Amino acid sequence: MKKSIIFLCTLILLVGCIGTPQKRAEMNVKKFIKETANGNSATIKSVSFGPLTTIYLKEDSAYLQARDSLFYYKRQLTETTNQFRLADLQTKAKEFAAEVKNREEFYKERKYKMVHRVKNENSDEFESTFYLNGNFEVVR
Repeated sequence: MKKSIIFLCTLILLVGCIGTPQKRAEMNVKKFIKETANGNSATIKSVSFGPLTTIYLKEDSAYLQARDSLFYYKRQLTETTNQFRLADLQTKAKEFAAEVKNREEFYKERKYKMVHRVKNENSDEFESTFYLNGNFEVVR
């Protein structure tokens, strides 16, 4: 009985120390700012953190627009016989294919985002958006 109570107390302490995903993300954002501030971290004060939100590629309007445009130009390529129009369509299709690929690469490591409001030494407030991976570590 005594061993089970000690085990239960230890388990509760461990779970309490791990923290919520929000707290872990906040801690990692503060750590990232401190590491990248080049000695200026004392002049930057945290004001507030926004909520930790999960991001999805299919909710990115720029990705959706590039993907839809790519499908449109690929379909147009099969329907035209004009050589000048064909060259123009191929160029546009390549541009949108590159944009789709760039967006997919951007979201590959990024699972969450958090907006952090800070104040600098001049009392100017600004917001920065931080992207985090599955371990709640900041991804550049």
